[in-house]
Amino acid sequence: MKILASVINVAEAQTVLSADVDVLDVKNPAEGSLGAAAPTVCREIAAIARRAQVPVSVALGDLEHQPGTAAWAALGAATLGADYIKLGLRGSTTARQARQMMQAVREAVPASPHAPAVVACGYADYGDFSGLSLAALTSAAAESGCDYVMLDTLVKDGRSLFDHLAMETLREFILTAHSKHLRVALAGSLKQSHLPRLAALAPDLIGVRGALCANGQRSGAICLDATRAFLQAARAAHAELGGNVSLSKSSKPTSGAHRAHPDSLATTGRASIAGDPCEARWTGRCGPSSDRTPEGGTT
Repeated sequence: MKILASVINVAEAQTVLSADVDVLDVKNPAEGSLGAAAPTVCREIAAIARRAQVPVSVALGDLEHQPGTAAWAALGAATLGADYIKLGLRGSTTARQARQMMQAVREAVPASPHAPAVVACGYADYGDFSGLSLAALTSAAAESGCDYVMLDTLVKDGRSLFDHLAMETLREFILTAHSKHLRVALAGSLKQSHLPRLAALAPDLIGVRGALCANGQRSGAICLDATRAFLQAARAAHAELGGNVSLSKSSKPTSGAHRAHPDSLATTGRASIAGDPCEARWTGRCGPSSDRTPEGGTT
């Protein structure tokens, strides 16, 4: 279970890197749940992440059903060096529409060891706005060659992922996704108090922002103490179940046609990235993974 921390600027990026997070995510909360940051911001943060040898994720927005727009956005993020590209399927209400969106993205960013992982994002509160169902999300993502499915909450009103979906529903969602060769990311106003449940579910990634902020609100600034406290609590929660929160020296995702077989998921309880074919790209870009040094830090 890797930790993806969402930041909005260089200062926050440096803060979370010093806490040793797994994935650095760039977004603009002012534009929505998966609001897209300006390309200049993404470029600056990607450069910092590259020096620290930490994968970078780029959110591309809560998009309407506009496959062409989605494809161009994905291509732009890939050009900037993103390791994950996340698209919110806000305007897709059927599996067919979601498949059209993600197929356009996959065509713009073909699966290869050098391509970013494509993340199809749905919403736990889909019932509140006639959004894409969980079944439609996993089907569309698998059929279009995505690497991940992600659940977030569209409306940030204080309710979390667990206020919208029961544990059994989430467990079934993860099992279904893994059976379709998809990895799973969970987000949605997650807090430290949710960590035992998250550890029990064992998704491949969990995405957080508000829990890392000094005031506990995603609109605030990320705080180093809060970030370290969350990571420590995450390790403790997962260790209680005999697992381990991954703080690996390289969290580069597996892309496209190179996803792990479900048998490996059953063996580990989560997506294993042993023998990751994307490691060559990551190592070539950043140097040996054992040399990872946080931005501004020392070995």
